[in-house]
Amino acid sequence: LLDLPMGLETYIFWHQKNVSLFEKSIILCARALIHKPKAIFMDDIFDGLSSKEQALLIDYLQSLSITRIFTSKHVLANFDITIELKNL
Repeated sequence: LLDLPMGLETYIFWHQKNVSLFEKSIILCARALIHKPKAIFMDDIFDGLSSKEQALLIDYLQSLSITRIFTSKHVLANFDITIELKNL
């Protein structure tokens, strides 16, 4: 975030490549977490990220003392509870 000219205020254009998918995920997480929520819900936050980027983001989010709820097309590991919906 510190390397981006506008930091948290960086514009996010989903269909353009002004920042990488990982940078978009970090910006959106930071915008949500700056308000110090008790819980956070993220929809497909890991979509399009490399395994390394996913691991970095998961490690950071797991270090927070808040309730985290994620939806994902990918099977995620290392969580307290995982619910997999099949045949939808």
